[in-house]
Amino acid sequence: MTEQMHAEIAELNHRLDQIDDLRRSFAIVQERIRVYRVHGKKVPEALSLIERRLAQECRIESQGR
Repeated sequence: MTEQMHAEIAELNHRLDQIDDLRRSFAIVQERIRVYRVHGKKVPEALSLIERRLAQECRIESQGR
């Protein structure tokens, strides 16, 4: 992963930490992933991990745990 990608992921993590709505955070991450794919770029593993973690947290929240 390039330095630019590291910086973008760090900035995204910081931004997500400031958002209280998991669904909004998940939507932001999905949009970032979509942009990578539209431009034909490989999605960084760190971004995929964030997406999976948020998806799991959303499922848990929807089940009332």
